[in-house]
Amino acid sequence: MTELFFPRQAAQPWLRKRGTALACVFFLAGSRIAWYGWTQQARPRMHAAPYHPPLPMIALGILAIGGLIGLAYLVRGFGRPSTEDRRRAIPVWVGGLAAFVMGAAWFPLIGQNFNPKPVQPFWIAIAIGAAWAALAFTLFTWWSSRPAWSEVHRFAAAFGATLACRVTPYLTIASWSRIDVVGKVLFDALALAGFLLLASKVFAGAKTTKSDSLNG
Repeated sequence: MTELFFPRQAAQPWLRKRGTALACVFFLAGSRIAWYGWTQQARPRMHAAPYHPPLPMIALGILAIGGLIGLAYLVRGFGRPSTEDRRRAIPVWVGGLAAFVMGAAWFPLIGQNFNPKPVQPFWIAIAIGAAWAALAFTLFTWWSSRPAWSEVHRFAAAFGATLACRVTPYLTIASWSRIDVVGKVLFDALALAGFLLLASKVFAGAKTTKSDSLNG
C-alpha cells in the first residue's frame, strides 16, 4: 500500500541501518506496551485471567520473531514476475475478495487469545494460523508473480485485506465502551478516505498506462 502511494520509491529500501536499529527499539517497546495492555488490562475486562507467560515461552517467542525476520529476508526476491511468463492475471475482484476472506479469518483465530474458553488443545489454533498464513502467502505469490498482475490488483488485495481488519471487530461491538465505538468509527472513516485517495491515484495511473500502450 505504501509503495502504491510512492511508486517511484517502491524499489528502494525504506530504512538505512540507523533506521532499522531504531525500528527494532520501537518494536520491542511497542511489544511491551501491547503485552501489558492486552494481557494485564484487556483480559480482566473480558472476564479472563491476566496472563503471565513463563520464561521458556518468552524465549520461544523471541526466537520465532527472529526466525520470521530471517525468513522475510530469504523470500524477499521470491515470486518476482518473469518476462517469459504468459499466464493471465486473475480478475481484480477475485484478488480483493480473496484478500478479504483470508484477512477476515484472522479475527476468530487471534480472538482465541482473549477467549475465556479457547480451542483446546491450544496448539490447534496455532497450527491453523500457521497453515492459513502459508496458504495466503502461497496463493498471492502465485498470483502476483504473473507479469499481468498490475497496480490495480495490488490495490484490490490491499483494500480487501484492510477492509477485513476494519469490519470483523464490529462483531463484538456490543461489548465496547462508547469511546471505543467513536474511536473505531473515526479511524475507519479516515482509513476509507485514504483508500479513496489512493484509488483515484492508482486507477488514474492504470488508465494512463493503458492509453499509452494503445497509442504505442
